[in-house]
This record gives sequence, C-alpha cells and structure tokens, in this order.
Amino acid sequence: METSNLPRLYGEGGSAPSQPVDYPANLKTTQSLYMLFVVSEGEITNIEDIYLDDVSLGEFTASWSFTYGEVNQAAIAHLNSTAITEGVDVPLPYEDPSGVVRPVSGDYEYVDIAVNFTQVVHITPEGDSVYAMVFFDLYTMDSYITPVDVYVGRQNVIGKSDGQYQAIFRVYRPASNIGDHEWGFRIVHSADSLFPLDEQVNMTIPYVTYYSTENVSNYPHSALIAIRLEDATQTSNRIPTVSVRGSGIKLMLPSSSYYNPETGLYSNGAGGWVSPTDPSRIAWDGTFHTVACHTNLNVWFFHLCCYTFLHLCILSINLSISLFYFFFSFCFFCCNFFFSFRFFCFKF
Repeated sequence: METSNLPRLYGEGGSAPSQPVDYPANLKTTQSLYMLFVVSEGEITNIEDIYLDDVSLGEFTASWSFTYGEVNQAAIAHLNSTAITEGVDVPLPYEDPSGVVRPVSGDYEYVDIAVNFTQVVHITPEGDSVYAMVFFDLYTMDSYITPVDVYVGRQNVIGKSDGQYQAIFRVYRPASNIGDHEWGFRIVHSADSLFPLDEQVNMTIPYVTYYSTENVSNYPHSALIAIRLEDATQTSNRIPTVSVRGSGIKLMLPSSSYYNPETGLYSNGAGGWVSPTDPSRIAWDGTFHTVACHTNLNVWFFHLCCYTFLHLCILSINLSISLFYFFFSFCFFCCNFFFSFRFFCFKF
C-alpha cells in the first residue's frame, strides 16, 4: 500500500479529549395547588399563621391572601377574576418577527399564554449541553381589526429541562382599549436570545386562558383565605389539611359602661373596673354595645354561639359570668383559634 503521502509524526504523550459538559436540569413543569376556604362568617382581626399538614405556610413556595369578613371588603386577590381556557395548539416559530397573533374578546382584562417546549437546552459548538437563555417579546393591539402593535415588554426562560417544559406569560388589555371592543396580542420568539434553544427543540402554544374581572363577588360578611402553592408536589399532589391561627373575632359585646373589650374588665358600679371573678363586679343588665367590637375572650364567643345557634336565653341578669370563665377558659377557645377546613378546595 502506498504510504508516502502520510505525514511523519514526532513526540509522545498528549491528553485525552475533553468530555462534553452536561449541566443539570433546573427547570420542571409543575402543577399549582389552589385552595379557598371560609374562616368565619363575621369579622376577624387578623390571621397570624396558616398551617398545611401542621407545617407553617412559610416553609412552602406559596402565596396567600385573606379578607376580614367586612361588609364592604374588596374582592380577595385570588378571587379577582373568572377564567376561560381555549385550546390553541399552534407552533411558535423560531426568531420570526411575525410570531403568533391572537384576538381577545373585549370582555377580558388579561390573558395567560402557555408556551410548551419539547426541551429547554442550549448545545454549544463543542457539544456541551448547557442552560438556554431565551427571550420572548410581547405586544398588544388596541384593535384586532386594524392592528397596531404596542411593545409591552420582554419575558425570558433561563435554564435547562430534562424533557417537556411549559412557561406562562401574562398580557394585559391595553390601557387605550376602552369599552367592550376586541383587542389582541402578539408573542415573538426573539432573535436576541444569548444562548438560543437547540434547533431540534419545538415550541407550541397549547392554550390561552382569558380572565374577566366583572361581576366578581366580594363575599361580604365572610372572612376568606386563598392559598396558592406553586408546586403541588410539596403536599404530595393532594389537598392538605389546612389549619389557621387567627385573633380577634368581632361580636356584639355588653355595653361599654359595663364591659371594656380592650382590657377584658367589668364595671364595679363605682367608676372602677374589675376582673370577672371579682365579687364587686355588678350584675349585667343584658344590654349590648351599639356596634360590634373585636374581642379575644372565650366567654362572649360562647355567648354568641348559644344565642345564635342554640337559641338559649342567657341574657338574664342572673347569668353567672364567673361560672362561664371557670368552665370555658379551660375547654373552649375562640381567638387565638384554630380551624381545620377542607371547604372549597380544588387544584388546577
């Protein structure tokens, strides 16, 4: 065999070729857990802590909000809209300024755009599998019939996934869109991505969720708590037992001339204030304060329960408040209270 054209090599040793770098995945698609429940009918002072399966909510990746149960309270943050999801299933092209354009009914105030990736990864020329840094530009149009794009901002996805990943981008109705006429949005995969997706990764928009903020009830007189867990695996993909520690329920209390809700003391009839067990405490004449007040005292919560639910006549002057305190301070609590609920809980 002719070998004269082969180069002559000199020297020895050398190092083994470097192995491609493979970054660990840091992105995953999760299912959110959303729970809504009623703490009380009537006003409360505060929610001090919430527990999921006896673990403080502060240990979870979660958000929550509550209402006090007032008559004119604002709608709870997690109840500020109604939603409708529409299946779309259209591809989102790579670095194409036309992107995807969709109309939105004038009934809706904002939309969530879901984007599915078959995988999030950037492959370097050396074959390294590293984090991708991908940008998406969002636009709105005051009118879908005569569209004029208004740049809203840029959203990004940074990281790497082992498989399919879903991102959600929110777009609000343009401020110039007044009334009920149709508007629209455009989403574009930006060409400015620093570490672009591998060319074999496909992007699609599987669905769009539309939100309306009209005709949303504020649920007057009901103290509500709404909790959103960002990752349902934190509770093993199930609805946990929810416990709440709050303080101060608002009740109709005895008249201010007889009982001081701030100190918990009672009148002795001589201008002084004494404890409920003090023999100089005068008898209650059964009259109430003209407005409801907050209290942490068990006895008056029990009084409300008996009067409201059992229809017992305990307004008599002969009522022994001392006996109430002796018994119910050991076996009943009102505030600081614990409630365990599974009402109105659902996940999506």
